[in-house]
Amino acid sequence: MLLQNEDLLGSFRRHRAERGDDLYLIDHRTRSYTWSESVDAIEAIAKSLAKLIDGAGERIAILSDNCAEWILADWGIMLSGHVSSPLFTTMMAEKLAYVVVQLDVKLLFLGNAANWEAVEAILPDGITVVSLPHIETAPGTMPFADFVALGEAQALPQSGDPDALCSLILTSGTTGYPKAVMHSQRSLLNVAQSFMQLTGQEDLDENRLFCHLPLAHIGEKTVSVVQSVLTGASITFSRGPDYFIEDLRRARPTLMLAVPRIWERLLAAALEHFRISGDNSESTADVQQSGDSGAAVREHLGLQDVTCFISGGAICPPYVKREFRQFGIDISDFYGQTEILPLTYQDGGAAVPDSVGTAAPGFDVAIGSDGEILGRGPGIALGYFQDEAKTAQTFKDGWVHTGDKGRIDDNGYLFITGRVSEEFKTAKGKFVAPGPIEKRYSEIELVEQCALVGLGLTQPVILCTLSETAQELAEDAVERQLLADTASLNRDLEPHERIGAILVCRAPWTIEDGLLTHTQKIIRAKLAESVAGEISQLATELSAGSRGFVRWN
Repeated sequence: MLLQNEDLLGSFRRHRAERGDDLYLIDHRTRSYTWSESVDAIEAIAKSLAKLIDGAGERIAILSDNCAEWILADWGIMLSGHVSSPLFTTMMAEKLAYVVVQLDVKLLFLGNAANWEAVEAILPDGITVVSLPHIETAPGTMPFADFVALGEAQALPQSGDPDALCSLILTSGTTGYPKAVMHSQRSLLNVAQSFMQLTGQEDLDENRLFCHLPLAHIGEKTVSVVQSVLTGASITFSRGPDYFIEDLRRARPTLMLAVPRIWERLLAAALEHFRISGDNSESTADVQQSGDSGAAVREHLGLQDVTCFISGGAICPPYVKREFRQFGIDISDFYGQTEILPLTYQDGGAAVPDSVGTAAPGFDVAIGSDGEILGRGPGIALGYFQDEAKTAQTFKDGWVHTGDKGRIDDNGYLFITGRVSEEFKTAKGKFVAPGPIEKRYSEIELVEQCALVGLGLTQPVILCTLSETAQELAEDAVERQLLADTASLNRDLEPHERIGAILVCRAPWTIEDGLLTHTQKIIRAKLAESVAGEISQLATELSAGSRGFVRWN
């Protein structure tokens, strides 16, 4: 926690004095940094930014996979008085270039980024690009050593207003281009402190964090970037899916935050190891009957020191929670958005099925007249950058209008029932706008009607009926053509938008069967209800990793 009258830079310096030689950022791909080395690097970045860019409040971007230098750059930007503006390495180049122009980015820190080649080709002129030290200096960019040298004689910027804009966090942009949500140091601190209170991390003698979700996301940024400074936690970085469990074992975190898809993968890995992998593995029954039920599973996954297991971005599937519970792992859910976090929290040991819990301490939750979920509390953003109309629409009288629909039961438990609009959130925590995708899919020759579903699914599923042309073909020919056309469409979509499976409905959707309105518009809830069993089966297959397949109804 921050001491009285202590700012974030002061907290960093205190950690440098108290634990200077202890490792803070542990990155097995590149290099690790002690607290002393980290604070020195952050101050050097802040001084060079002050030298290179006049004034304060300019937008400085980071485009990189998670790494130690990402966090150093982020803190250096914020402590320089400028605005950290992280970008996603999975964003389409067109959207990213739009964001860079809208934010009027002055400088970009570049690390390993899968989209850099495409982004570089359309990046506006006049932006200084600095290659982070863990990569080979990209052509046309400034080497990190040269950048740091610029500020060697520069005075360290003075600490700014804690309520001033310090970071922009991008939304998913499912209705078009992403919006940039404005946060101050105080709002980020409030989010991190709320998480600490909920998870009990402030009471531990030693805190260890595992960084694997994108740091450009509000959840990972507040847990890894901000909470680490409050608690003095070390951060170990994941090297990617191939090394995930190995890295977890090395990190032995005290807090585990993951999206449902990650929890599903960890469960699959545990079940495979203890049920299938061979002579040296115990069966699940053996694990359950051992002295500490599930201790072997927790140790195998590197979770033996975790005091709080959290699922965010979407509700963790009940079967995943049930399976993990037998191993002594109670997964808690939290609900919130980039605009306000954490709004609700549900302790894994007292879970109410299908609920995202009750209001987090200090937060209030209400349901509007149209069924929309409203929230207010300390972790509220300042609004949207240069978008007064959208800010006024979303932030009203201290309440955030979430865009989600829901209900609250008599015990205060919140249940999410959908979106005010037709957007839905997948199991990855990403929103998908079905309209544009359906429009494209309806242009396929074999398709007569179509609807995209995906609430809580790993990937969206397209439901469709067949045109007269398709009805004249054999089923295997229809499947081949639909899969080819779907693959072509998917290449133009963001990863979380891509269609994972196709459900072909043999009977057309009609007004008579209640699936269409009198104006021939699809009634989505009724349609989804009519094929709920098929969608449930598809959800299981998608969760198991299957993609690009056709099922018939």
